[in-house]
Amino acid sequence: MTIQDYIRGNNRFWLGLYYDELVDESSYQLTYCAQADEPYLNCAQAVSAPPPFTEIESYYQHRNSLPAFYTDSENERWLVPLLTNRQYQEIPSQNESIWGLQLSPEKIEILARTRFSDYEELELREVHSLHDLKTFHRIDVLCNELPPLLAQSLLDKLQKARIKEVESKHFIICANGLPAGCCSMGLCKNTAYLAEDGVLPEYRRRGFHCYSMQQRIISAYKQRASCVLTTCSTDSFTNLSAKKTGMSLMCTRRFFQAVNS
Repeated sequence: MTIQDYIRGNNRFWLGLYYDELVDESSYQLTYCAQADEPYLNCAQAVSAPPPFTEIESYYQHRNSLPAFYTDSENERWLVPLLTNRQYQEIPSQNESIWGLQLSPEKIEILARTRFSDYEELELREVHSLHDLKTFHRIDVLCNELPPLLAQSLLDKLQKARIKEVESKHFIICANGLPAGCCSMGLCKNTAYLAEDGVLPEYRRRGFHCYSMQQRIISAYKQRASCVLTTCSTDSFTNLSAKKTGMSLMCTRRFFQAVNS
């Protein structure tokens, strides 16, 4: 699989979390979230050929959103000049890291032996009940600072959305039986995608995030995934956790947005 294959699968997973629309064309994807507070949710991605700018820009303009693009390691060389020539500007705060890990018995054995936290009673509990789902959502909203409209949209999707070819699982990190954090995992075409990571302030800096990544990676392997992927902003603490759990930086995506005229 190529980096753009991974990006496409990740966007299908996010369709069950945030996106209201996912336009899936052969040479690009368009993502759109009506309640988006951040531009990275509304942009063209996985662009594999010179894009139809007029068509893409019209799509976002009709939705009262500034047109934007993510570049990646497969298109950056030729797409960046096209964007800058069209007066798109890079927004560094929206740039994103993509971390990946190819799974093997040897890597899983090493990871399973690694202890990331000295906390005695840690558990990653899968969400099965409505009560658990609401607990997961409360923690997610708090840790990721989701605005009210986006938070409500997420809750609706968590309860109703079923995306073809994607199996989504959500978890609560428990410490001594008490909710301490949250995380999610999506399985699509033998690839596992990690998202919605959050640890409550009073439990931070104790290795809980690395623990949750470790447990999801092991779970993904048991479900026959061959690769695990996660995305995060370039200044996120997730970069450190990904590195500690053995993941490698696959790509840094740059975000370009049209100038508001």
